[in-house]
Amino acid sequence: MKNIFFQREQFIFLPLLIIYLIIIGVFSSNELAGDEIRHMHYANNLAEGYYTEADNPEIGNGPGYPIFITPFVSLGIPLVFVKLLNAFLLFGAVLFFFKTLKFYLPFKKSVVFSYILGFYPPFMKYSVLLHSELLALFLICGFLYNMIKLHKSRTPNYINLFLSAIFLGLLTLTKVIFSYVLLLCLIVYSFIYFWKKISKVKLIVLTIIGAFIICSPFLAYTYSITGKPFYWGTQGGSILYYRSTPFPNEVGNWMDKTYVYDTISTEYFGLTEFRENHKTFIDSIIQLTPMDQDILYKKKAIENIKNHPIKYLKNTFASASRLFFNYPYSYTPQKVTSLAYIIPNTLLLFTLIFSLYLIIINLKSVPFEVYFLGLFSIAFMGGLILLDGRVRHLSPAIPILAFVVIVIFNKFLTLKIKNE
Repeated sequence: MKNIFFQREQFIFLPLLIIYLIIIGVFSSNELAGDEIRHMHYANNLAEGYYTEADNPEIGNGPGYPIFITPFVSLGIPLVFVKLLNAFLLFGAVLFFFKTLKFYLPFKKSVVFSYILGFYPPFMKYSVLLHSELLALFLICGFLYNMIKLHKSRTPNYINLFLSAIFLGLLTLTKVIFSYVLLLCLIVYSFIYFWKKISKVKLIVLTIIGAFIICSPFLAYTYSITGKPFYWGTQGGSILYYRSTPFPNEVGNWMDKTYVYDTISTEYFGLTEFRENHKTFIDSIIQLTPMDQDILYKKKAIENIKNHPIKYLKNTFASASRLFFNYPYSYTPQKVTSLAYIIPNTLLLFTLIFSLYLIIINLKSVPFEVYFLGLFSIAFMGGLILLDGRVRHLSPAIPILAFVVIVIFNKFLTLKIKNE
């Protein structure tokens, strides 16, 4: 790991770290808001020796990010200084990305593309928040580097296999949707390995198994308090419920049930209609435990999908649009800040589509790792679209998508300037 972060050539990225520290120091708040409250709640619980109440478990997210900030919370460090950790997470992610690109590109090109990733506008926004996005970004880039180095070695380097599994396991604990991504990849690549006995496929299978081993203590914990195997949280039902909304003026993004009862002005508009649509159902479950609520949310979501399949399909298109363009949202006004997502992600989507074309016409020449990362990304983005597609949730996939585009363009695309 020392060789990753302490090579002379990487001092070229120090301006990025300085910029990140300045942004966080100037724009971050010492007050909690939104998801920050939930992360701090779990961090405080961990400091006291547990994650959630055993007799009434409520698991709103995985433990990865709360575990990361717990030591600093326990020491009573002001929030602004805890948020400064985001600068180092983002800086570390850029360094990992740079080292990965160097397997395929010359030094100067690797620096340029790494700087572009480092200036991706949404990352700047997340850097001032106590959110899990930048930890996930660091972990995905760490996984990407070690996985590529593992497959580029002439003989398997089991240190990189071990580190790949650790980064992937911690990523899954941070963003639990990756548990289902890994499960799909494990099934697919296990089948391929038993069919063709390819050594590189075996390394993928071992990495995923290792990642699940990293996650096993948390899964054992949730089983002990819920009695349910492979149980990651109590939030999925409410996400599916709002995702399946049959009401014409709603497009399927998650909403906090507290808006049914809170009449104080918020960033949303038209909440009277929202209350009329959902209050009866919310009233019927509000007194239940989070686990029982989760069950009834899912039951209602399935009912909505069966009774209103066309509306669910429309919500799916809206979810896919939010994943890249941060639009549309129910009861939410248009914001100029959406351009910070729309402009770079339009370019990303265009290059991804062109990369897919290049892959199709060069199937036999595409590197093995690109196929795996492609399946990994498709499963991740597909899962997000089916659940709660929004641009913030796409952030962990950005380095992988960028990597695929850069590698494919570098390998198969040649630009020639013709002199007349």
